[in-house]
Amino acid sequence: MKISISTFGFSSWGGGIDFVKHVATSLSAVSSTAVTPMQLLLPKDDAVFFLKKSLYPYRSALTSIAKGRIPQWDKWSSFSEKYFRTTFADVANDFQFSFTKRLFKAELAAAQKFQSDVLLPCMVPVPQHYSLPWVGYIYDFQHRHLPHFFTEKAQRTRDKDFATMLHQAKHIVVHAQSVIDDARHFMGDFPATLHALPFSPCPQPAWLEDTLDAREKYGLHQPYFMICNQFW
Repeated sequence: MKISISTFGFSSWGGGIDFVKHVATSLSAVSSTAVTPMQLLLPKDDAVFFLKKSLYPYRSALTSIAKGRIPQWDKWSSFSEKYFRTTFADVANDFQFSFTKRLFKAELAAAQKFQSDVLLPCMVPVPQHYSLPWVGYIYDFQHRHLPHFFTEKAQRTRDKDFATMLHQAKHIVVHAQSVIDDARHFMGDFPATLHALPFSPCPQPAWLEDTLDAREKYGLHQPYFMICNQFW
């Protein structure tokens, strides 16, 4: 069985990369005779990537000025091709790395060329004419439980995106049973089958080799514990 793993929509944020790695390492743990070969679709450093990265600070500053705010020199938070090679190095023997343009349609084309039997997890629904089976993905219903943290437009957009996925995908991966319960409660009837796949991020070995000592910089002179949850 040939499997292609999509990173579109996940590759721009740390938690998304952790989840994709969770999927990849889980498949690596399965007998090689059951799922081989496998393809990992990763974003490449092309001219468009470097152009967007270089122009982002100027675009961000102009947007701030247009909104009446003091402009800041914000750099585009993005991960390089080298970062992805390092991050997924421990599954390199089990996967064919295919670096594509940072577009979903580029990943779809690469999966077809690979003649994959399934593409997963897809952050957005694939076009109806797409020939390969696929598995969708939705995140959570924070906008329903905590609407005061979202604009009305953001709430409508999330509801619309979730409804589209729930009615176009046959199977969808979520992070918890609570998301499945929320989908049934908030979205009504839908044909998709939802699968809870809980995961927790894991530190990469290279992080533990970092010799940077930030205690002095932040004036930390006693034991401390860092937790990176999003406490709304």
